[in-house]
Formats: sequence, structure tokens, C-alpha cells
Amino acid sequence: MGSGVSTSVLLEKIAAGYDSSLTHKYPGGPPGNEFVFDDPTVVKEETPLIQGVPKCEVRPESVFEINRLRVSAANIKNAITAEVNNMAIRKEFVGQMTEYINDRIIELNAVKRQIGQEEEWLTSSKAKIMYLHATEKIIKTEDIMSCLGRLQANKAQAEVPLEGAVKTLTEQKEELTKEIEEWEKKLKEGAGGEKAA
Repeated sequence: MGSGVSTSVLLEKIAAGYDSSLTHKYPGGPPGNEFVFDDPTVVKEETPLIQGVPKCEVRPESVFEINRLRVSAANIKNAITAEVNNMAIRKEFVGQMTEYINDRIIELNAVKRQIGQEEEWLTSSKAKIMYLHATEKIIKTEDIMSCLGRLQANKAQAEVPLEGAVKTLTEQKEELTKEIEEWEKKLKEGAGGEKAA
């Protein structure tokens, strides 16, 4: 029991008529929390010592193993610290390289846009060149036809067979006219594409 009184003593007190006046408080306890005991004679009895001190010897192997574990733990801690520092350095390097690559990508996209504009310009220029070339041909053809017309009108040259040449030139003029119309269409389409871009 919490009071330290044995069961036999308690039964004897109950049989003899227990007197509550025998209850005492140990004066050494803290105020309001004094140790209550029922038998004052128990305080006078000396407490026996523990017989024999238990021997808990530590083996050298255990000491060695503990020291080894401590050294390993310290090495692991140092390795983790070094790795954390390396990771921070690598992270900074990756960030710098990412920024550098993004700058190069921006420049590459700008070059691609310029190439696209150059290709559009080349296509438009080619169309203009072909248009001018066809226009030059048709102008020359018209000059030749005009010259042949004057020859036909000249009675002195009436016996010269010019009908075949005039027919050939007329066909060439029609072909050149169609070609000019096609190049004009391409030029208009190219101009519309440039405006849309």
C-alpha cells in the first residue's frame, strides 16, 4: 500500500479498533503534500542496504564498436555537409547555364525569324525579276511585230513572206502575257503575305 503499512498490521488495527488519532504526517514533506503514514514506529526502523553492487562491466569490443560508429557518423555528417555544398554549387551552375541557354534560344529564334523574312524577300524578288524579264520580252516582241507590220505595209516589201513570222510572234506574245499575269498574281500574294506577317 501507499502508506507503507503491511496488511497484517492493518488487520490487527481493524480488529483492535482503529484510532484515527494515530495517523501522523511526516514533517519533512512539502506543504500540503506531506507523506502520511499510519504507524509512527516505522520511521524509527532503519532501511537495509542493497546487498551487493551489480557488476555491469562494458566489454572492450562494445567500446570499440561504439567509437567506430561515432567515427562513421561523423564521417557521414561531413560527407552530407560537403554534398549539400556541392549541390548548392551545382544548382547555381545549372541556373546560370539555363539562363545562358535561354538567351541563346532567344537569339536563335530571332535568327529564324530573320531567315523567314529573307526567304519571303527572295521569293518576292524572284517574282519581280521574272515579271520584269517577261515584260522585257513582250516589249521586244511588240517592237518586232511593229517592225514587221511596217514591212507588210510597205508595198516594196510585199513579196516577202512575213505572215509566218507574225503568227509566231503573236503566239509568243500571248504566252508572255499569260506569264506576266501569273507573276503579277504571285507578287500580289507575296505582298499580302508580307503585310499579314
